[in-house]
Amino acid sequence: MKWNKTHIILAILLPIQMLLMQIVAKNPAFIERYYSNGIYPIISSFLELY
Repeated sequence: MKWNKTHIILAILLPIQMLLMQIVAKNPAFIERYYSNGIYPIISSFLELY
C-alpha cells in the first residue's frame, strides 16, 4: 500500500484524538459546559432546517 499525505496525516492525528478522548472521558463537566450547552444547540438548530 502506498502512503499519501492523507494517510500520513490521519496516522499522526489518530493518537492525538485517542489522547483527547481519554482526557474528555475523565472530565464530564467539560462535555456538559462546551458540548451540551454550547455546540449541540447550534448543530441541532441548523439540522432542524432540513
